[in-house]
Amino acid sequence: SPSEYIASVRINAAAFLLESTDKLLSEIASMCGFYDEYYFGKVFKKHTGISPGVYRRNIKDRNRDSR
Repeated sequence: SPSEYIASVRINAAAFLLESTDKLLSEIASMCGFYDEYYFGKVFKKHTGISPGVYRRNIKDRNRDSR
């Protein structure tokens, strides 16, 4: 559906920002069109299976381990 597509685009943008910046989750949520940080977390987890905070930690751990 169109709303699922829009959510997917927003989540992909959020994932990129989580990987490439140190911005707060609330800032990333707002930048990606989510006006509520908690709703952002819920949608992110629905699409990825993990919360935004865990996603960011996993990326940082992977980057640290690859050095």
